[in-house]
Amino acid sequence: MKDVPGTGPKLLARIETSLGTLNCELYADKAPMTVANFVGLATGKKAWRGPNGVETNKPFYEGLV
Repeated sequence: MKDVPGTGPKLLARIETSLGTLNCELYADKAPMTVANFVGLATGKKAWRGPNGVETNKPFYEGLV
């Protein structure tokens, strides 16, 4: 994914939870639509609608419980 910052051949996601941190490798070559959707929502580059129906571009997973 060209517009995601970082170096190297791997696309990685870090998910921090109350029970610890998950480090995941995302396989854009095997699941391109899924990875693009996840990265778009995580970075705020993909718009989404909240429960109130208002569209927003803030990162979806930030602070999610």
